[in-house]
Amino acid sequence: MESIDTEIASRIRQDIILGAYESGERLSEAQLCETHKVSRTPVRLALRLLEREGVIRRGEGR
Repeated sequence: MESIDTEIASRIRQDIILGAYESGERLSEAQLCETHKVSRTPVRLALRLLEREGVIRRGEGR
């Protein structure tokens, strides 16, 4: 069974592949939490995983 952060990372990765996000578009943690109905912790862990995989680049805040 996948952890929730791994599952969220898979969903975000799939959304990126399907073109739900533009290249260079900022991903809002708050919006991702709302979309996936989870708290910030699994979203942050998912984003870290995607960054390590080279799927996304993370920048500073706003």
